[in-house]
Amino acid sequence: MSTLPVGSEFGNYHIVRHIGGGGMAQIYQAKTKGLAGFEKHLALKVINPEYANEQRFIQMLIDEAKITVGLSHVNIAQVFDLGQCNGIYYIAMEFVDGLDVLELVNGLHNMGRRLPIEAVAYIGRQICSGLHYAHTRKDANGKPLNIVHRDISPQNILVSRAGEIKVVDFGIAKAAGMSSKTQAGVIKGKVNYMAPEQVMGQKADRRTDIFSVGVVVWESLTSQMVYSADNMGELVAAVRKADISPPSSVRPEIPPALDQLVLKALHPNTKERFQSAHQFQVELTKFLSTYAPDYSGSNLAALVDEVLGQKGRHAKKQGAEKLGDADLISEELQDHNSLIFSAAFEAQLIVVTEEGEETHTIGEGVTLGRAGQLAIADARVSRQHARVAQRDGNYIIEDLGSSNGTYLNEQRLDAPQVLRSGDQIRIGGCHLRFVAPGDEGAAAPREPVFKLLFQQGERRFERVLNHDTPLTYELQLGPVQLEGSSGHVMLKEDGYWLEPTRSRLAVKVQGTHATGPVRLSNGDSFEIGDITFTFREE
Repeated sequence: MSTLPVGSEFGNYHIVRHIGGGGMAQIYQAKTKGLAGFEKHLALKVINPEYANEQRFIQMLIDEAKITVGLSHVNIAQVFDLGQCNGIYYIAMEFVDGLDVLELVNGLHNMGRRLPIEAVAYIGRQICSGLHYAHTRKDANGKPLNIVHRDISPQNILVSRAGEIKVVDFGIAKAAGMSSKTQAGVIKGKVNYMAPEQVMGQKADRRTDIFSVGVVVWESLTSQMVYSADNMGELVAAVRKADISPPSSVRPEIPPALDQLVLKALHPNTKERFQSAHQFQVELTKFLSTYAPDYSGSNLAALVDEVLGQKGRHAKKQGAEKLGDADLISEELQDHNSLIFSAAFEAQLIVVTEEGEETHTIGEGVTLGRAGQLAIADARVSRQHARVAQRDGNYIIEDLGSSNGTYLNEQRLDAPQVLRSGDQIRIGGCHLRFVAPGDEGAAAPREPVFKLLFQQGERRFERVLNHDTPLTYELQLGPVQLEGSSGHVMLKEDGYWLEPTRSRLAVKVQGTHATGPVRLSNGDSFEIGDITFTFREE
């Protein structure tokens, strides 16, 4: 989706600036005007147009908004409005001037620091306060609303300049789960923060949110990802198992008392976790009262200002450097008939992002890392993480002693390797592709083929999956023949998902009825009646 121009009008809203966006929506700072020059600033989440025809998604978005618009709590970003303008849906919500927890952790990490232990406990406590309020809401008749966030992650926890904690995007996860267009990074792509029961397709409840809070706290304490999987299949398997070490294994100064609280929140068995967000909140409050009794939002506000100030200085510096580089490229040097100045014939690194691809010329060599010549803003990445350089007529890649490793074609490097055109490089969450000199636009490796294998007794057969493969059946009950569908196997941006539906023949995963979507990884099996289905990537 192209962004709305700054200064333009969108319905009743005036666009002030574009904040950011992803596969599902673009976010803007906007304002409304009233009598006598009255203005109110708010955040406008504009749903990307391709979702307008997703009726299940839109209906779920509307249904959930009707509930979440009634949430009013200091630790929840207030939703004001859900509307439509020129066929495009939007959500108007409270504008929080600050940054999200991921930006806060990464910002401090870039300064060689970690988020203070007391700050993490304070943030966790405030998140739990907001969640407990939402989890316990009732309708006008006293019936529990059973609100579950389903997508607690560092990006969905905002920290204001005043040190306030705001949980955002209640209800978005459930709506996105109804869409066939759900993309990586949009709800279902955040597998890293899911509870085991979520990836197994079981019903989410308040304890699911508690697990996700545990992951946020663990990662905020350590500045590392809680799982170290090499690919999505391994990540899904790791989430199902949830065998998580205490955060003190990464940061030894973390007190045992806090270790125990985090591991309780992260217990793979829902019955062994905190049974309510209030329980977790109370225990974090007790910990703070002994570890840092005077810590408050004003302390957190000082950290936010420091990180925002550093980001501002870095952005100005980057802008100056970019201007200087451009000034050096005079018009007479831009001779596209000269091979000397044609970047297309130099070795390149293609950085793959959600927005597309960015090309970087390697020259004689380039260092990758948070402080590298090719900068990667990711807490999992070391300051000087890896290097690509010319050597003996070839280009080689070598890891520079990083903590989390450098991966070439999904194999961790243990020694320098010669690069070939099309090779895939992964550093933290950053994906790159190497293009050899003279091979502009080198093709990516062969696309894998995804199949569904069927087994019923001795009968075995397979089917190549397309974007939407229905799981249909026919039953002969005496003279009556019944037909139906138990669900679909659907391709989304982050892989294939099993989407069960209510039917006479239920879908079972690991012997348990699947009541929600399940992301499939290589080798996963599920049953419908007496037929076993196995998902394969070849």
